[in-house]
Amino acid sequence: RDFCLSRGLGDVYKRQALDLSRAFTLTVWIRVDDMNALTRSTVFTQEYEPGSTSYDVGVQDLDGDSAYELVLTSNDSGPGVLDQFPTGAWRFLAIRMDQGQQQAFLDGTEVSSGSLSPVASHLAPLHIGGIPGIGFPLIGALDDLRLYSRILDDAELAAVLEGDPLQ
Repeated sequence: RDFCLSRGLGDVYKRQALDLSRAFTLTVWIRVDDMNALTRSTVFTQEYEPGSTSYDVGVQDLDGDSAYELVLTSNDSGPGVLDQFPTGAWRFLAIRMDQGQQQAFLDGTEVSSGSLSPVASHLAPLHIGGIPGIGFPLIGALDDLRLYSRILDDAELAAVLEGDPLQ
């Protein structure tokens, strides 16, 4: 893996391995405890330039119930997957993205796939758990966030889910 964050939030600054215009896999354990007043929580985002989102993974309350939705966007558009995050429950999220094709998995099951706008080649900071100056803080916890600069196959995703090291 090219990056791993355990039990924390923060920003990761320019590193070639974190250029999201290339193929990547993101894995993270997420627990959502509540929704902020903006009804949108950032898990992971990278911007083209300040204020212009390139790629974003978030949790949002789209339908006003007690389970929150997974939202994946590139260039400010993308799918929402309803009722994936009950309050206080840990979920394992894995995202594979390659040339605008994305797949999202929760607890090992595919919940979304399709095309997103390709991510621009730009080494802007990655923001984890919120966006500086804008907000959208995650009220809950992230654990064992990993970013790989390649697509993990199904067996590798299963190994990460089970906590096994990748070979």
